[in-house]
Amino acid sequence: MLKDIIYNNLAQGLQFGSRWVLNLSLISLMDIKLYAVFSFIYSLSNILYSILPFGSPDYMISESDKPTEMLKKLANSIVVVSVFFICIILFYFILTPFLNNLKGWPSYLYGIILGFVLSLNLVLFSYFKAIGNFKKELYAYSFFCFILLFFTAYYYFITKSIMDFIFIFEFLIVLNSLMTLYVVSSSGLKSALISEFRNLKINRNQFKEFLNLRLYFGLQEIVTALYTQAGLLILFYFLDKETYGYYRALFVIIAPIMMVSVAISQVVLKYLKSIPKHKIVYLFRKTILYTIGFGVLISISLSLLKEYLFDFIKIETNETTQVAFIIIIVVILLRFLFFNYEVLLVVFDKQKERFLITLTAVAISSLSIFFLLPEYGLIGAVSTNLISNAIVAIGLITISESYLKNKA
Repeated sequence: MLKDIIYNNLAQGLQFGSRWVLNLSLISLMDIKLYAVFSFIYSLSNILYSILPFGSPDYMISESDKPTEMLKKLANSIVVVSVFFICIILFYFILTPFLNNLKGWPSYLYGIILGFVLSLNLVLFSYFKAIGNFKKELYAYSFFCFILLFFTAYYYFITKSIMDFIFIFEFLIVLNSLMTLYVVSSSGLKSALISEFRNLKINRNQFKEFLNLRLYFGLQEIVTALYTQAGLLILFYFLDKETYGYYRALFVIIAPIMMVSVAISQVVLKYLKSIPKHKIVYLFRKTILYTIGFGVLISISLSLLKEYLFDFIKIETNETTQVAFIIIIVVILLRFLFFNYEVLLVVFDKQKERFLITLTAVAISSLSIFFLLPEYGLIGAVSTNLISNAIVAIGLITISESYLKNKA
């Protein structure tokens, strides 16, 4: 398991690390108000990245004990992503005549397309993880990281300014699309997938069956996306561009750290599903110790680098930003604590409880936006993240520990 965790974390680190460097560079190269609009559209692509697959990645990994059926599940997952994408893009064009003057609306299209391409990558690499091939994603993102860092370095060291962000989305869409096509072709999946698609007789009932198999995974991903990303979309219309830009810049710091917890959880899920249930508790407790320790180490490192990070992304150091940074550190620690319990509920098929906990967090944190933002601004904005993560942590720990106690 340790080897696969390393491969998985390296792949996720290359992917999100290179995007993190890109975002940090854009903060330095762009006016903060322009970066605010870019980050808003980027958040839109991230929320679609979670919603479009409708839980397919976790579903495939949870079914890893059925390797002979995995190719069919991959084809079905691609269908799910594509159908949702078509619905969203049609909805966008229908609403455009009415909402074209809405702040940021013309750029929505780029976020939607990027979200679709990222979703295809996600289900593709989840297929390889489900069959135990964690190296495939690592190799692909090594190439991705090299190209993206070269692109970033060119603009950071040579042009030293960016006046428009549309071409950045165009570049990311092309780069991710080429990577997907290369992986499919080089791994011999092209002909196999074509054969699967030819055998598919897609109709309403079959598509409904696809969704039912992923139902709790999909609903959970949607709700999780809402509590991690929807606030970023809502806040864009509640905060002025400058405050929103600084708010997003602060969370850029921890974005790859959050992805590390996701990467670890994918590997832990696969192995907890593959071992006898009487051994799960021991491995679960052991995993908690490692991940919490890792979270503490990251938090200490960020605290030591705080002044450097503030200077680099041009955020003024004052009481407001200091408090906001402390809140972000607490959010990190909560994430490294509760994702273990989230995985445990999946293993014991407690998707409904997991879904209800996250839904409660979304509802309460969304309401808190209206109470906190008018008076507390930036601190109020980051506090909404703390509230949602705290609710999820309390709910997951309470239910999971109660279940473990009954099992003992």
